[in-house]
Amino acid sequence: MMRGMFEFSDVPALPDNTALADVTAFPDVTAVSGTVQRLRVVQAVAALPADSDGVVPWLTRVSADESAEPEVRLAALVHLVRRTADQRLAMSC
Repeated sequence: MMRGMFEFSDVPALPDNTALADVTAFPDVTAVSGTVQRLRVVQAVAALPADSDGVVPWLTRVSADESAEPEVRLAALVHLVRRTADQRLAMSC
């Protein structure tokens, strides 16, 4: 990996028992300290069940938030695309 490049896989997966996995009110990701912690919040929200209200709008907002780190915005965008694709695939079956 080139110096300065970021891979989302560099962020360890959240343990199953993390409190973030039970997120019901999605936090303002910029209020969370540290890039890795912000990435973990994005990952935890994205891991919520497909029928969780508000996940897609939250990911959309984070991916467009110019005050968030590029890595956090990219992670939110990747999860948004995956989630949207999964939803469309489920509807087509």
